[in-house]
Amino acid sequence: MAVVGSNEWYGIAYGNGKYVAVGDKGYVTTSTDGVNWAVPKTDGGYKTLLGIAFGKGKFITGSSTVTGIIMSSTDGDTWTTVANISNSDLNDFRYVNDLFFVDSANGYSYVSADGIAWERINSPRLIAGIAYNNGLYVAACYGGIIATSNNGKAWTSYTLDNIAWQDVAYGKGKFVAIGAKGLLTTSVDGQTWTTPVQAVSISWSFLIYKDGMFVAISQNGHMTTSSDGETWTGPVQIKDESGSSVTFWIQDMIAVS
Repeated sequence: MAVVGSNEWYGIAYGNGKYVAVGDKGYVTTSTDGVNWAVPKTDGGYKTLLGIAFGKGKFITGSSTVTGIIMSSTDGDTWTTVANISNSDLNDFRYVNDLFFVDSANGYSYVSADGIAWERINSPRLIAGIAYNNGLYVAACYGGIIATSNNGKAWTSYTLDNIAWQDVAYGKGKFVAIGAKGLLTTSVDGQTWTTPVQAVSISWSFLIYKDGMFVAISQNGHMTTSSDGETWTGPVQIKDESGSSVTFWIQDMIAVS
């Protein structure tokens, strides 16, 4: 575990041979190995950055304090303002199957094919996670909503329970959505979902599927795994290299082969 700078980090992405992390007051840091990080720097504009995504050869991020600003970079060091898409804060940047997605505090989400020209979409506010398989986007949303789309623009919503669905991933022939209170639901087609069940004793936050394994973590540093998306190991506290428990508020995670 590395402590980099003195501000909070809110998002991380990998591309063009670099990890790039963004955070409070517009600070950005980069790393080529995920262990050794550059000295954090900011342009002084205090554009707090709540998320970042990589796709189409570039990193895309945006501001939660200078409303609606989208910024782009190919190396994580030099950034250019490329768009102003809303009158509200931006967060939760995603890149899924050739499309960028971002949420805005104005109650709308936005989609872009290039990170520059953005279109407002009708998806529920605050998409917590998006997965894709075989022509279908599936989004986990707050308010107990799972949404689906064939093109990333027009969405259909399904209400499952009344909790916040925090993330969704596709693997082993099914979509898996996780939420608060350890709730879990799965679907083969993204439209018919199993009755939500409490799979673990923690409130999940992030989910990934990589190399045949689902991995989920909570914001206070617990991790669980599953080989099929339905049966999960008991929550284990994440440890750093010295064996100490990691109890910090975890904001984001990625998996890189």
